[in-house]
Amino acid sequence: MIAIIATLVGLLLPAVQGAREAARRVSCMNNIKQAGLAVLGHLDAKRFFPTGVGFDGEQQGCPSGSDAAYYWTYRVLPYLEQQTVATLINEVDAYGHFSATTTRAFQTNMPSFACPSDEHFPMNRTTPWSWQQFTRINYGGCFSPHGFFMEPEANLPCVKSRNINGGHRTAANPTVITETPFATKPGRSIFNFFGVSRRAASVTDGMSHTVMLSEVVSGGVGGPDGQDRDMRGAWWDYNGVHYSHLRTPNSREPDTEGGVSWSRIISSKRGLPDIVPIAGGWPGQTTAARSYHPGGVNSVYADGSVRFITDDVTSDIWTALGSMNGGDVMTLP
Repeated sequence: MIAIIATLVGLLLPAVQGAREAARRVSCMNNIKQAGLAVLGHLDAKRFFPTGVGFDGEQQGCPSGSDAAYYWTYRVLPYLEQQTVATLINEVDAYGHFSATTTRAFQTNMPSFACPSDEHFPMNRTTPWSWQQFTRINYGGCFSPHGFFMEPEANLPCVKSRNINGGHRTAANPTVITETPFATKPGRSIFNFFGVSRRAASVTDGMSHTVMLSEVVSGGVGGPDGQDRDMRGAWWDYNGVHYSHLRTPNSREPDTEGGVSWSRIISSKRGLPDIVPIAGGWPGQTTAARSYHPGGVNSVYADGSVRFITDDVTSDIWTALGSMNGGDVMTLP
C-alpha cells in the first residue's frame, strides 16, 4: 500500500508543480502588464515615456553638487497606485546617501513589480554605502537593442559628473561601429539615460512591434565577504533598472559590468549566470532578460500588450523587437 501511494505521489507531483508554475506565470504576466500600463499612463499624462535614468540638475547641464539620480521605476509608481511610496522618495538625495524616508521607500516590498516564480532576497551592503534590506524587482526596461545599457547619445557632461566615464562612446560598446569617424548601429530603445525624450512619435517601428519591458531574475544574497554586489533587480539604482536585447532570453552567457575594479560577481541563485568585468567602464553593462518560467520570458510591448517570448527566438528578431526606430520591423512567428 505504501509503495502504491508513493508511486501515485511521484506521478502526481510533476503535474501539481506544473499547475503551480502555470498559475505563477499567469500572475507574473498580469503584474508585468500592470507595470507596462503604468509606463503608458506616464506617457499619456506627460506626453513622453519616463526617462530610464535621469539626473538632478540635468536641465542646467548637471552642475557640480547635483549628484542625485532618478529612474523610470520612480516615475511610474503613481500609475501603479503606489503614490505613498513615491512621496517617500527624495529624488535629490545624493547617490548612495539616502534620507530616512527614501530608505524606507527602498525597503518596501513591491509586489506590482515582482514575479512570484522568483525568490526575492533583499540587498544588504555596508560598503561603500549602507543599503540594508533594500528590495528588488523582476521587471526591467529595455535600454538597448544591441549594446550596453547606455547608448552613445547619453548626455556626456551629466554622466561624467556622476563619475560614469565615456566608455559608452567607444568601440567597447556593441552599438558603436567605428570611433573615427564615429558611427553607430541604427535603432534605439524606449528607455535611455538622460539626453533624449522618447515620445510616441519616436516609436517609428510601431508600438505593437517594440518591446519596452521584460522579466529579469533578481540578484542573490551576497558574496563571500558579506557584501552584495549583484545589483540585478535593484529598482532604486541605475545598475538594476535595465536589461538589453544584446543576448536572447534566458541566455546562459554571463552578464557584464564595466569597471576594472570589479572581479567576477558569483551568482548565488539557481540558473542565474555570473557577472563578469568588461571593457567600457561603468556603461559596460548588459543584463539579459530572464525568468524561471520554462522556455521563455514575459514581455510588454509599447502598445501595452504582453507576450510570452520563447528562448528560441532568433537574435535578429529579438534585437529588432528591442528597437523602436531601427527600421527593422519584425514579428514573432
